[in-house]
Amino acid sequence: MKLKEVTKIRAGHPFRGRIDAKDDAESKVIQIKDIDNDGVINWNNLVRTNVETQRGSTGWLTSGNIIIASRGPRNIASCITLEPEVPTVCSPHFFIITITNPKIIMPEFLAWQLNQAIAKRYFELSAEGSLQVGIRKSVIEEFDISVPDIEIQKNIVELAKTSLKEKNVMLQLIHNRELQLKAIANSILKK
Repeated sequence: MKLKEVTKIRAGHPFRGRIDAKDDAESKVIQIKDIDNDGVINWNNLVRTNVETQRGSTGWLTSGNIIIASRGPRNIASCITLEPEVPTVCSPHFFIITITNPKIIMPEFLAWQLNQAIAKRYFELSAEGSLQVGIRKSVIEEFDISVPDIEIQKNIVELAKTSLKEKNVMLQLIHNRELQLKAIANSILKK
């Protein structure tokens, strides 16, 4: 099944020029730098900025939206699982994917699927440009997705969440061991 058969895809917010940080702004913007390699959005680091609404719909992000980077070497997808605390948009370097029938496919499952090696390879082979690599909306729309039973999707999403938690625990253990070794080295080598 093609992605376009179960979703609507639109571009991120069309900022004019650079995104200026405004501490007193009532809205935020997600940029490529705000998403890690696992598709986790760093909500605490989002820039507050004024969002122009003169050009029609602002395109505020809502729970269930999936954003995928359309420019650069990392086409990482992220699912917005909770309603953002303040009105939030994403930069024009993203496409926003909205599932048209959530009874068929879960947003978290689709985001997980878009982050798998098969999708990465497809996006990499379909990318265009030399200085700034990007993928077109039509390329994303034509991606073949798998739509297993909703219970299987739920199980895969839970397994992926558990795997990410385990990864974070292991990385913290490695970091703690490195700090311990540095402390030992500092105490021994000071002599």
